[in-house]
Amino acid sequence: MESNDTLRFVEAENLETPAGRLNDFVLLSPTDAKLGTLDGVLVNPHERQIRYYVVKTGGWFSGRRCLVPATPARLESERHALQLDLEPEDLDELPRTDLHQFASFRDTDLVDTVFRPHSEL
Repeated sequence: MESNDTLRFVEAENLETPAGRLNDFVLLSPTDAKLGTLDGVLVNPHERQIRYYVVKTGGWFSGRRCLVPATPARLESERHALQLDLEPEDLDELPRTDLHQFASFRDTDLVDTVFRPHSEL
């Protein structure tokens, strides 16, 4: 995994898509099993890429956050769902995270990325 100082956390409520904001989206497996909810994503702003989906599993008090490597996902706007190629039992193999170890995505990250010389991309 990339270093924590490289990645930035973007909350799901700040992720705008044609289907709307992703803060209420459920993550589903290909067999329609519920994986959890989308808490946000970890991005590498310098490379302009999403690296991980942050998935909240379990209940309010017993919830954990897992890092799911970003792979293509299917957005189902009518169901408020994002389908990943992952089954619930696969979550046990994924790293857990404490979001306090990642800085939030800031306006300065955006400015640095936009104005970064092409030779550095």
